[in-house]
Amino acid sequence: MQEKSNQKGFLTFLPVYHGLFNTVAERRDNISGFILGVYRIGDIFNKSILHTSAMGINMSLEDETVSVTGDILHVHRSSADEKLQTDLEYYKQLPEFAGRKWSIVATPTDGYISERRSILPYVIFGSGLILVIFVSIYLHMISQRSIVVKQLVQKKTRELSEANEKLRQISLTDGLTGIANRRSYDDYLEKEWMRAMREKTSITIIMIDIDHFKLFNDHYGHSVGDKCLKKIAQTLNSHFKRPADLVARYGGEEFSIILPNTDDAFDIANNCRAAVEALHIFHEHSDISNVVTISVGVSSTIPTGKSGPYELVNNADKALYRAKESGRNTVDLN
Repeated sequence: MQEKSNQKGFLTFLPVYHGLFNTVAERRDNISGFILGVYRIGDIFNKSILHTSAMGINMSLEDETVSVTGDILHVHRSSADEKLQTDLEYYKQLPEFAGRKWSIVATPTDGYISERRSILPYVIFGSGLILVIFVSIYLHMISQRSIVVKQLVQKKTRELSEANEKLRQISLTDGLTGIANRRSYDDYLEKEWMRAMREKTSITIIMIDIDHFKLFNDHYGHSVGDKCLKKIAQTLNSHFKRPADLVARYGGEEFSIILPNTDDAFDIANNCRAAVEALHIFHEHSDISNVVTISVGVSSTIPTGKSGPYELVNNADKALYRAKESGRNTVDLN
């Protein structure tokens, strides 16, 4: 290896033999000459990378035969002005040649990286970002729509529940008087009867009939008769404040009251009779009084499994019949 004009090279010296021989002695006896070759590393290096993709990469050839750090034989510089990207440096150990160990180190320049930097990653990144934004907006819209739909469903469900409750109340309310109707009365009586039987408490039924109401209705007309029914219903209902007490229109001009766990049922019934009489609704065709009056029957019991609720209603109805037979505008207790 020699250095000339700041260049390093190889000197190769190879023997030429006549034929192929297996031993050193045979080759020595049949030697016919020698070939001498001189190679300049710089020329080989430059010609090998000229017009190739290696332009723009600084390369160095190192001989690592003697030292691990290597002896730099040649350095190819693509540009003296450009900055090197040392963090992208590439090291490659080459196959052994001529009894020497070689390695090559390549370092790209900024220009090399810039020339090969494509706009495609930016396009992909931008497209991806736009897609993410679009998907986020779309998901947000779906989420908002879902919230709106959920709120609407909740509102409609609430309205439907309220409407159903109103319908239920209507189905349990007498359309004329506004108090409980016969259906509501029957359902409530069954429930209170079972509760009284479990708790071994009393339950009272008060049956009420307006005296000579048919004569009142025929003489004054149905419109006045309806007003009379409403006024009596409101008066009776106003006398009971406990949530468990129920005043209902039993049918026609009859009313019935359910009183759970009540001790003074007779006094309560008499107060109702007096309150209706105190309304002073004029009734000139009554043979009892010149105002509308009522007859009242009362019956109380502590429920057992031997009887049912409507036996209690029948007993109250019998007491009502006796009140009417005894002259009306009175209370009878069974």
